[in-house]
Amino acid sequence: MTHGIIFEPDPAWRPLLESALASLYWTVASADSLAEVAGFLPGPWAAVLAIEAGDVVAREDIRALRKAAPGTVLCVLVDELAPDFDRQLHVAGVDAVFAKPVQENEIVEALVEGFMTRRG
Repeated sequence: MTHGIIFEPDPAWRPLLESALASLYWTVASADSLAEVAGFLPGPWAAVLAIEAGDVVAREDIRALRKAAPGTVLCVLVDELAPDFDRQLHVAGVDAVFAKPVQENEIVEALVEGFMTRRG
């Protein structure tokens, strides 16, 4: 079983995200696109998704991911915080939004909180 999916186009950020999920003793798979993430769903407990702030197409893709996997924790990593867009992401169904640079412990805390909330 794959516990977490990571979509991060920037190879410099992948190790941090992989480490965050590995610290939970989760098995991890990487995806090269949001469409590839969709191919893993439903199933994984969480997905960490990197997108550009203001990317409306990505927001709609995330809305579709939420619909396909209502029990999966969705955390989004953006290049910069944009309060209006961040709110739109939450409405689309994400559990947490982070801006780069982010610390591993922030990701872990959000994953655990989202997992506990979604698993009730």
